[in-house]
Amino acid sequence: MKRNEIAARARVLRVDTSQYRRVIAVSDTHGNGYLLKRLLGELSFSKEDALFLLGDFIERGRDSLATVRLAMELCRAGNAFALQGNCDTLWDDLAAGVYGVDLNAYVDWRRNSLIADMCAEQGMDRSRISPGELRAALDDRYGAIFAWLRGLPHIIDTREAVFVHAGIDAGSLTEQSAERCLRREAFLEEELRFEKTVVCGHIPTCNYFHMTGNRYSFLPLTLRDKNMIAIDGGNAVKKYGQLNALVLEGGRISFVYVDDLPEAVVRGDQAGSLFPAAVAWNHREVEFVEERGENTLCRVLFTGKLLEIPKNKLYEVEGKLCSDDYTDYMPPLRTEDRVKLLEIGEKRSLIKANGIVGWADNRILT
Repeated sequence: MKRNEIAARARVLRVDTSQYRRVIAVSDTHGNGYLLKRLLGELSFSKEDALFLLGDFIERGRDSLATVRLAMELCRAGNAFALQGNCDTLWDDLAAGVYGVDLNAYVDWRRNSLIADMCAEQGMDRSRISPGELRAALDDRYGAIFAWLRGLPHIIDTREAVFVHAGIDAGSLTEQSAERCLRREAFLEEELRFEKTVVCGHIPTCNYFHMTGNRYSFLPLTLRDKNMIAIDGGNAVKKYGQLNALVLEGGRISFVYVDDLPEAVVRGDQAGSLFPAAVAWNHREVEFVEERGENTLCRVLFTGKLLEIPKNKLYEVEGKLCSDDYTDYMPPLRTEDRVKLLEIGEKRSLIKANGIVGWADNRILT
């Protein structure tokens, strides 16, 4: 799927946050509005707080339509402000042929989508309606939602930070490209440095594994030298992702996250591994070193680290050997720690401890 470059300048919204006790930012809700509700509950979100929603309200999660409605409701209250993400342009992108498919084909491909939710709510039988008729019907019944998504700003500027979905370039905010605000592959890796903190989503932080000591982490990632904070926890995009919130209060920064993964309790200590290795989508290319039974020892080309990867996670792209997201990290654990249980193996299990994925010996897990 290719998208033509859009020359339009970004829409900038300036918000005075001086009246609020806290500034809270959440990105990439992706149809999981129930997690956003839970997150705001854990934060005790109130009218004394300013909430910034950094786009990608729809697609992938189980209820895109309800999530957009929740975001619209929050914004109507006056202390929440939303900006546009790349997924939120879906309706116009499909009309422009960006995906190369019609509405019916798109819904067949992505069952968890805004359009699928709308069709289900209306009880539409898509087999009996043409794509053109479907577009007209949805435009008529959901025009207000499409207009809201279409009109969202690309940048929100406050005294504390600049909020954007994917990233910005150097220079004036009013001269930024709308397209560049919505889509870029690895903002944190770009050679940029900002005077005011830039907070973004779009790319799950686990893809920046090389910036977190080769740990596969879903936690928000702060680069103080560049004045960037990435907060996309991979919710609904990564199998074990989470929905993160950034909280700014009185010059202090903190984070809260939620997910819906099952918990386990640690019943013994585990020493953490000192030199972990990992691979993730942004830098997925690996080099074969040797066979090791059901696994393959590989070198992660971007970091040079050796990583033993199960063979079923390896694949080729244009003749290059690549890997699914994987880690060999073993986090330090103590008795009574609570962790998220991800995959149960014969001798060890994959867990998430404090937002970081790793392995634990089954003998110390409930």
